[in-house]
Amino acid sequence: MLGKLLSGTGKGAFFIQLYSELFEQNLGLKPFPGTVNIQVKKVPLLKNDKKITLQKQGYGDVDCYPVIIQKIYKGFLIRPHKTTHPENILEIISSINLRKTLNLHDGEEIECELA
Repeated sequence: MLGKLLSGTGKGAFFIQLYSELFEQNLGLKPFPGTVNIQVKKVPLLKNDKKITLQKQGYGDVDCYPVIIQKIYKGFLIRPHKTTHPENILEIISSINLRKTLNLHDGEEIECELA
């Protein structure tokens, strides 16, 4: 899936840190504290057999799907059950700062494949 990189609201870093221990325990990923937001024309079919749902007491559940970013980096597409994003905005987490590592800027295209 190809998407256009967008700036987020800045809330991603807070929630990634809040769920960080769950990401590490359940996904084997120590996430960079923030998300990469991409806007897609068509939301991909997210298969339940790949989904890992994380639950945090007092907060909403988060569905996580493994992805490969730019055919190189592993990460997860996350779909929080409570979000202000429209359906076509996807959030990606990784152990690295994807914007910096890939030298990405708002408006540029980024490719993610469901793993």
